[in-house]
Amino acid sequence: MLSKHVLELQLPYYSRWAEALALCINPDVGPKATKQFLELIDDIWFYAGDKSTDINWYTRRATIAAVYGMTELFMLQDNSPDFTDTWAFLDRRISDLEKMGESRLELEKEIEKCRGHNKKLHLLLQGTCLVGKD
Repeated sequence: MLSKHVLELQLPYYSRWAEALALCINPDVGPKATKQFLELIDDIWFYAGDKSTDINWYTRRATIAAVYGMTELFMLQDNSPDFTDTWAFLDRRISDLEKMGESRLELEKEIEKCRGHNKKLHLLLQGTCLVGKD
């Protein structure tokens, strides 16, 4: 998992990572830190093979940015050996995203069914109105 690999790259700096994150909210540093974070998120998706050019480009980056950020903050509080609790937390968040994707697909199918029923109902009502006018 690419996000885990990127988080593991921070481990040598872990003892000072909270300070580094605190610097990111400094108004002088914030814009550059935000730009670098967004480039990191884009790189994660690029190297994961993402080639989307539609709305998915944005939603994928927003979701992984949220998961990455939450995991990074969780990691700062983790005292488990070899950050096992952090990796379990990350796995749960990725699993949550997968379930959301499955739910979205199911919802889209139901919406499409409703559209079909709506069309039939519209035609039925339209026919009833025509009959009523005679």
